[in-house]
Amino acid sequence: MTVKTILACRSLLDEQGNRDAYATAVIRDRDVVHPAGIAGGDSAEILNFQKTVARLMVQSGRHPGMSDLLSDGGSSIYMKPITRYVHVDRAVDYYTLGASAARYGEIAIGYKRFNDDGSFDIVVNPKSKAAITLGPGDDLIVVAPE
Repeated sequence: MTVKTILACRSLLDEQGNRDAYATAVIRDRDVVHPAGIAGGDSAEILNFQKTVARLMVQSGRHPGMSDLLSDGGSSIYMKPITRYVHVDRAVDYYTLGASAARYGEIAIGYKRFNDDGSFDIVVNPKSKAAITLGPGDDLIVVAPE
């Protein structure tokens, strides 16, 4: 059913000439992740539910405060401008981004980076020592109090 819904939405948007819309679908059945990705093409981000939950659980173990996400009135996940944390267009490691977020009482869980063609990548739970160069339009994904 999810693949049909993605195809219907994509078809409707194509008919209206809307190229700015972007859809995100969380798929529980891992056998449907690949077909859903094909159906959505460049206008959809398909997330494997089990993999996403597993990554959040790993981060929760590494950062005990993340358990607030599961409670009412706790923290939420936000995308905040990378310029809040580091100077852009310079290589930094993810450990540095995490430390910068911690100064604000936040927990970094990933980042959103725009590509040259206007598309973007969302990276969750990156390697701490890998060098990353982010630009002025990119975001850090953080867990922060409301």
